[in-house]
Amino acid sequence: VVVAARGSRAAFVAAVLLGIADPAAYGLTYMWRYPPAKPLAEVVAGEPAPPSVSDGRVESSRTLLTLSGHRLTRGYVGLPPETKVSPRSEAGLRLAGVDWIAEDGPERSFASFEGGLPRFRLVAEAVRSEAPWAGLDEVDLARIATVRETVALDPGPSGEVTVLEDRPGEMRLRTAADGRRLLVVSERWDPGWRVEVDGRPTRVLAAYGEWLACEVPPGEHEVHLLF
Repeated sequence: VVVAARGSRAAFVAAVLLGIADPAAYGLTYMWRYPPAKPLAEVVAGEPAPPSVSDGRVESSRTLLTLSGHRLTRGYVGLPPETKVSPRSEAGLRLAGVDWIAEDGPERSFASFEGGLPRFRLVAEAVRSEAPWAGLDEVDLARIATVRETVALDPGPSGEVTVLEDRPGEMRLRTAADGRRLLVVSERWDPGWRVEVDGRPTRVLAAYGEWLACEVPPGEHEVHLLF
């Protein structure tokens, strides 16, 4: 390079050829070292997976599972969420709505989990806490949500949630309850979420310190969650 810089035509040609040969040699050795690429469908088909796809999540770091229709507890591919509740704790598995847990080992098998809570649910009791993620093993998670804000709810049956649309970044739901309820969604809370109830903006809460939630009035209402 130094000689070429001084005006040597031969050195300049040699530098160009070297610049071409170096990446070419690297590419050829890579091809010899590794097997040829497979079609994506073949890769996905060869990845061990739970025996069925459900509305619940899979506790696993195997991101290829998303290509076969499974939801993971660890967030979207390449974007692991910040979490205060351990994903493998009893409370973490239940709140994430886990149906399957990936087991460690060469067989890469999956164990079923029966305690996962519904992806969308209403609760009639909210307990205020400065650390809503703490002590969840002592909380009846199916009935009670812990939040940092003061939330006034009415006693009574929890109510029902009907899913109208559920896709990444957007959900539309219909809620029906006798009293004021807290809607809890097994989707990670983030300040980018916006919620409307019957077209009117409402505050977005973080249930248990990290799950998406909002208040809904008595009666039937349509809830739109958008990121």
